Amino acid sequence: MNIHIVFLIFLILVSLQAFGAFWQVRNFRQTMKEIKKENNNLAVGGREHIFNSEYVILTCNTDGTILDARVLNGMTIFNRFKTNNEIIGKNVKELLAHYNELTQQKSRRYQAYIQALTLLKNKLEN
Repeated sequence: MNIHIVFLIFLILVSLQAFGAFWQVRNFRQTMKEIKKENNNLAVGGREHIFNSEYVILTCNTDGTILDARVLNGMTIFNRFKTNNEIIGKNVKELLAHYNELTQQKSRRYQAYIQALTLLKNKLEN
């Protein structure tokens, strides 16, 4: 195989990676703007894993009630934020206490939620 062909393939793959990263950042920023317009307190939590990353954006009102929850699961550029209706309407402090009571193995799964909820709790206390 010619070295020029290998270099060209490498260049194409790097370009696709850069385009994918740009697409993901654009989606993240649009989601943040959309959520921030509507609500008061906003927090972002993340959990990075070699095969499955997760990012959570939570918003709540001054009473601590979660108004919006968006989750981004996965590693590909095709993943988009999805609304998590299960925790909307719940109290930040109660939900954080619930996640902190989980076993260590289960709490790792909810690490992004725990990060975002801790940030919201700190904002509410200040």
